[in-house]
Amino acid sequence: MSSNEIPFGYKFDGQKGEIVAEEKEMKLVNTIFDLFTEYNINQMEITDLLNGFTTIKDIIIFRIEKICETAQFYNKDLLKEFDNVDIDNILTNKEEIDKKIITPLLNNKDGIKNLDTTMNDIILKQIDDVILLINKQEEIENKYGDFTQLKKNNTTDLER
Repeated sequence: MSSNEIPFGYKFDGQKGEIVAEEKEMKLVNTIFDLFTEYNINQMEITDLLNGFTTIKDIIIFRIEKICETAQFYNKDLLKEFDNVDIDNILTNKEEIDKKIITPLLNNKDGIKNLDTTMNDIILKQIDDVILLINKQEEIENKYGDFTQLKKNNTTDLER
């Protein structure tokens, strides 16, 4: 087996004559898998996180803006609660998150269900995913730290 056939996160150990885990690379593989499967963070978002171009908070803000934009395309009265709202500022205040972000998202689900479009289920899933991310933001940051540090340190070292 040539080295280009060995999956990322593994290496060939010539002394043992077998493929073994490469610890540092496996941490990266496990992080990517965890972000994707446990937190519903997509491939582009993970790439941006690992390259230090974005944060979990940035992803939440972008997702909420996208949900509002899409829903309001079909019904301009949906998610009006987010017009002229500083989502970034709200996300720094735990007491405000539920009242000003999660509750309005949930309260608009019925209106979204009634849209005459095939986008209904997609928008509803996006709402569920952003609420999950909001609720898990602290957990992710405690587990993986500030992803922007990876870029500053020019590394993919995810040790915490």
